[in-house]
Amino acid sequence: MKPFEQDCVRAEYLRSCLAEAYQMERAQGPRLRPNAVSWSADWKDTLDDAVDKYCDDEGGGTPGVRGLVRVLNEKAEGSGRRCVPCTVH
Repeated sequence: MKPFEQDCVRAEYLRSCLAEAYQMERAQGPRLRPNAVSWSADWKDTLDDAVDKYCDDEGGGTPGVRGLVRVLNEKAEGSGRRCVPCTVH
């Protein structure tokens, strides 16, 4: 996988994982940092921009990358989650 394709997968994966963490925080109350009331919604816009930048048709949004992201999403949904932990070898 080329570096620009890796950037696309990372951006998509990070967006999914943070969305899950955000939903968990909202469901269970603020627990991620002391005295937190809520997260700012700015991270959503930032990650949407990153995905748009790294995953466009001229960049990392290749068919192989889209297939990998689809498989990761399917595995996450199959486990009842939005984020499947990656193992780094």
